[in-house]
Amino acid sequence: MLRSLLAVLFVLVSAAPFARANEFTKIENPKIFLASFLPPAVSTIGVPDDFTIAEAMVFLNLRHEFFPDLRVELQSPKGTDVVLGPLPHGLDPATQLFEMTAPVALFGFNGEQSAGLWTLTVTDQVVSDGGFFNGWTLDLTPIPEPGTLLLLGTGLAMTGLLSLRRRHARGLHS
Repeated sequence: MLRSLLAVLFVLVSAAPFARANEFTKIENPKIFLASFLPPAVSTIGVPDDFTIAEAMVFLNLRHEFFPDLRVELQSPKGTDVVLGPLPHGLDPATQLFEMTAPVALFGFNGEQSAGLWTLTVTDQVVSDGGFFNGWTLDLTPIPEPGTLLLLGTGLAMTGLLSLRRRHARGLHS
């Protein structure tokens, strides 16, 4: 009886949907030129999936002569604005790809719903240099469904009880 129950719980827990990041990417074609005398680069990603956000991360694809000159801001569909950065110093300006992950800077979106239009704005704030904005990726991780965590906890508890029962049985027969 107990083994059958454990087998059923194992199947339910292993089949349950665990939180995985949902990745949404936007490539700008043509690339958007970045310079202080130009309007900011504005790019949007429409997220069709509706879930509560546990974590948000952004990966940028851009080239610029001095990254700290840039102000990068992300706005959620709800209207929450989060400034990413500051962008690091000392990166090779000849590099075509700059990736930045900023989960700490993006905690402002935790608990919001994911569906809707996300807007990224890149502004070159200093005269004398420039670059290109090539695109970006938005990674949104959903909060796991309560049933998933409950099943996982129940499965782990049952496994622990079974282990104790086996140890006790071995102690009586040895």
